[in-house]
Amino acid sequence: YTAFSATHLTVTAGTGSLNCYMYPTESFQPQSPDNELFALHVVASIDSGNQTPGTQGENWQSGTTPRRLISGGVLGSTPELCAIADLTALEISNPYLTNSPNVGKLDTKGWGYNINFGQYTTNGFNNDLSTFLSTINSNLSLCVSAATVPTSQYPHSTLSACTGECYSYECTVTGCVPFNGTGGTPTYYTTLDDCQSACTSWNCTTTACTVQTGTGGTFTSSEVCITACTSYNCEDITTYTPSQSWPLANGCIEQTGSGGTFYGAAAGSSGSSIFGWTACTSECQSWTCTVNCTGGTTGCTSWPNTAATYTALTSCTANCSIDWYCTEAYIGSSCGSKIVIGQPGGTINNGFSVDSPATSPVGYGVLGWFADNAQNATWSNYSYSMGPIGTNPNGCPGPWINVGGGNQIPGFLSVLNSVTLFPTPGTQYSPSVTWPRSYTDWTSLVNDFVGLGVNVTLSMNAYTVFQEITQSTKLWGDLQVNYNYSPCTCYDVPCDIFCDDGFVTIPSTAQGPFTSSGAAESACCVSITYSCVTATTIDSCSGRTTLPNQYNSTSDAWDWLTVNLPNTNLTTLRYESTTPAVNVSGACAGPNGGVLYEIAPVAYSLLNPNVSYNTWNLFINQMQGAGTTGILSGMSYSNVNNYVYAQSGQTILVCDEICHCSVTPCKCIELYDGTGQYTTYADCISGTTNLPGCCPDTGTTSA
Repeated sequence: YTAFSATHLTVTAGTGSLNCYMYPTESFQPQSPDNELFALHVVASIDSGNQTPGTQGENWQSGTTPRRLISGGVLGSTPELCAIADLTALEISNPYLTNSPNVGKLDTKGWGYNINFGQYTTNGFNNDLSTFLSTINSNLSLCVSAATVPTSQYPHSTLSACTGECYSYECTVTGCVPFNGTGGTPTYYTTLDDCQSACTSWNCTTTACTVQTGTGGTFTSSEVCITACTSYNCEDITTYTPSQSWPLANGCIEQTGSGGTFYGAAAGSSGSSIFGWTACTSECQSWTCTVNCTGGTTGCTSWPNTAATYTALTSCTANCSIDWYCTEAYIGSSCGSKIVIGQPGGTINNGFSVDSPATSPVGYGVLGWFADNAQNATWSNYSYSMGPIGTNPNGCPGPWINVGGGNQIPGFLSVLNSVTLFPTPGTQYSPSVTWPRSYTDWTSLVNDFVGLGVNVTLSMNAYTVFQEITQSTKLWGDLQVNYNYSPCTCYDVPCDIFCDDGFVTIPSTAQGPFTSSGAAESACCVSITYSCVTATTIDSCSGRTTLPNQYNSTSDAWDWLTVNLPNTNLTTLRYESTTPAVNVSGACAGPNGGVLYEIAPVAYSLLNPNVSYNTWNLFINQMQGAGTTGILSGMSYSNVNNYVYAQSGQTILVCDEICHCSVTPCKCIELYDGTGQYTTYADCISGTTNLPGCCPDTGTTSA
């Protein structure tokens, strides 16, 4: 198209004229799809159509494009007849008119066509060509004479008439301007439409390419401008890129327009954004120190972004070294995040047994602490001391437990998860209350039973609350309590050393950096020695006086002591039952092998629900003062209880608790300060020439 336009312009700039005629004929029957497509190509490129081209280049009004006879085409009419194809596609789009400049409308440059695709004959061709050129003859070699009759293509009868209208349009830096004559160079156009279609240039702004009338723009075509009109910014990729992609992710991000940090383009037809890209990539770099802990080598690696540690290679090189860190050995705990009630190594009045972390008359208990100090606290967020739990070697030491009488036992930390209450099996209870009922804090427990009609308040101590809850009511006969608790487990965490290779997480408690693994090991990992801890027996009732004989029940023991020891402090006494201790886990055995029970102070809710009495005679005196008749000092518990029940309908509750005994076996423990007697674990077990074994009888320890 460009070459022909230049030729046409050259010919018509003088006194000549240039006309071309597209005349396809039948090749075979039926016509092939190639013939049909060629017909569409001919009309699309030559015919200007009958309307101004739309956004898709459509230049034919609807229903007017040439088409076959069967589709309504009429020879010499509208729509014109096209013997072999319907050309209705030109009513929708014409790709020859969507470029800038367009490459269609060849009829404005002397072209004509005939797309009937008839069989070639000399007479037929001569007639068709004569019609096109308005001539009267032609020879068989297809050379034609000049037009001798004025037509739309040759409207002037004389040269002077033609000269009067012979002017063209020149494309300048500011646009198309009229020129007297045809100009004769490619910058001159015979029509204003042709000139305006070609006479444009483009500029790159901060946001996009913009078109400019005339040749004064930076770029000669939109394609070149779009390619060149790109700038780049060095962005922080860490905000939107996974960390594993950082070593390879390019930080130079493209931006349309010249508004980015880095921009540089070649002007004219060779536009390119390579200069901006090169400038960005040369600056948008960082370096990371690559460490090989095994091989002991280091080096700096470049990343195509700013995500690495160092922004300059010199900084990376100066600081790139292998760093070592270490952590000292320590004892970890499964309850490490819990708040300890009391101070480890101290003493807490926490005298409850292994299977009942509730308050009791002789001890405070963890529930007593929550009731007095943290009513809304969730119990499982705390740990507290309980007595020794069997022979568990992995228990975590807590505050010692004051069990009364000046006696203390070691405490081992546990966590109370919940408390569950339910009717004792075989007793009567109302179906209107749902069982079991579980609680995880003191306020919820108390408020729930307040809602059930029990006379308890948050101002009561824990012991009194449980006395009120568990006694018989109209809704239940008797309640049992289940305490869901978890003993804490402690474990040894040995010392450790770390090499900082950029991937290993260095603990916040680590010491360092050190220049070598040996230096790190020397700082945290000293020589381990071992020490022997001999076996010990712990008795929760240690120091109490055992009543003579054995007793079948609690009331039998109380009958004896109320007659024979009415003025003795009840918290200093214990008795032996007829139940064999070997049948009860963790129970202490009396002289005859029976289970030992510790005796608790006596209380009576109708006398004073908040007071317990440590001697029997003091209790008798208070009952007499309160108006109870028929009871005297020296009477047995059963006789007194009968008188009290007859007058009040309430019995006197007397309490006891199993005495718990546990044996802490011998064991060998590690010492990290080098003060142990034995240098190896095996020496501690079996002994050496100069030192006896820690556990010579069993040869085993719990370590």
